[in-house]
Amino acid sequence: MKLWKVVNILELVIFVVGILFLWFRKVDGSGVVNTTNNKMVSIAMLVVFFIILAIIQLVWFKAIKRSR
Repeated sequence: MKLWKVVNILELVIFVVGILFLWFRKVDGSGVVNTTNNKMVSIAMLVVFFIILAIIQLVWFKAIKRSR
């Protein structure tokens, strides 16, 4: 159970740092200047990825609870 909490905290930190990075960078990886729309799309893609990870973690949590 302790490992599950550590993984959740680590995932939250990575999520926040990723969003801050995407919001404050001036130029995209391809060299395109970031507009607000580009930033929102990038952040939305990151949010979808982390929602998938959250669903996997919920399944993992249920398996841990059921095994105890």
